[in-house]
Amino acid sequence: MCGDSRSCVNFPGYYKCECQTGFKIKNRRPLVCEDVNECITQQQCVGGQCRNTPGSFQCICPEGYRLYNQGIQQICQDIDECALFPEICSPHGKCENLDGSYMCVCDTGYAPSEDQKKCEEVSRGLDLKDCFLSLDDTLFCDSVLAVNVTREQCCCSLGAGWGDHCEIYPCPVHSSAEFVSLCPDGIGFIVDLDIMSYGIPTYRDIDECELFGQEICKEGKCVNTQPSYECYCKHGYYYDTRLLQCMDVDECVDESNCINGQCINNRGSFYCRCPLQMQYHAEQKRCMPNPELDRTEGLDICWMIRGTDGICSHQMNGPQLSLNECCCRQGQGWGLRCHSCPPRHDGESSEEVSEECHCANGRCARGTHGLSCECQSGFQLDITRTRCTDLDECRQKNPRGALCKNSRCINTMGSFRCVCKAGYTRSRHPHICVLQRKR
Repeated sequence: MCGDSRSCVNFPGYYKCECQTGFKIKNRRPLVCEDVNECITQQQCVGGQCRNTPGSFQCICPEGYRLYNQGIQQICQDIDECALFPEICSPHGKCENLDGSYMCVCDTGYAPSEDQKKCEEVSRGLDLKDCFLSLDDTLFCDSVLAVNVTREQCCCSLGAGWGDHCEIYPCPVHSSAEFVSLCPDGIGFIVDLDIMSYGIPTYRDIDECELFGQEICKEGKCVNTQPSYECYCKHGYYYDTRLLQCMDVDECVDESNCINGQCINNRGSFYCRCPLQMQYHAEQKRCMPNPELDRTEGLDICWMIRGTDGICSHQMNGPQLSLNECCCRQGQGWGLRCHSCPPRHDGESSEEVSEECHCANGRCARGTHGLSCECQSGFQLDITRTRCTDLDECRQKNPRGALCKNSRCINTMGSFRCVCKAGYTRSRHPHICVLQRKR
């Protein structure tokens, strides 16, 4: 009776048509309800765009604003992104709220991104090249300490030269005017343009451990200090400041470590090989007679495995053997007291079962001429073919020239070592000495 946009109200004896909310009756006939345009006054939608709809309206807020209802009004209020997202500009800037948006106020050395929503590091156009430890013509291509570093990072720390593609430019001599200009605060420090103190650049410590990694502390643990670093080596090693790595301590150089026995050096430790019927006493550092080993010519159990706890297991099949026979058969322990067999070097084995199997510095093997020794590296067979003697490498002819470059060759048991001449120092390559840097 009243149409789609009107409501019928009943009264005694009659009824009345009233318009619904958002509609009003026209002032002229026909008396129908028409939509009220709430957007004409602009009081219903503050700060936004009012859009009229049949019987109502919509308030559309711009980006960065949020709609709030206050009574009959709808208000668009700014969203404070800095309070809502506190870390939005971190870690290199601070957030500043703006009407409908925000901006990042960046730290020194950083600048707002194109959309102003984050801080990016400013490209300074730094020249990055490789850092070299040595200037020796034959070595510098293989002595790269680090790649993609600045000249200051290289020459103000451990570098001897800086460049790329095996073309290096020598670092300035320490205490020279050029060095002071490049490294004003001395070795181990670098100018930091990101940190200013009263408008003057400050200096920060160079973290050599992070910059050069394992190149300066091989087989050790690198710890940064100011203005240098420390390299901590495992037990049985020492840090070589010229080679920049942990080197094995040759305990056999000190003859008092293995009195009455044969000292055999290995990585991080050593072994003292005692004659038969003798045993090594660590406290006295010597081989001493042991009455319990006088039975070595007797027969007893041969064990295949001897643990680090001194307990033997896995009995070898077959008859009981003497200590010598057991050890020559690759046994590791002998007898009820689990006496230890001497350790074997890599590749060493003795497959022959014989009491004649005595072959120091080699292994016993049976050939067409009977039993003979196969010698370890650094040893040679004597005329009897039953004994290995030391090979003097320093007297041997080397088709590639001298074994020791810029150094003197000294023979050692089973090997040799090089002692640098005056004015030279050890390089990172074995048996090669290079000119000592002038400080």
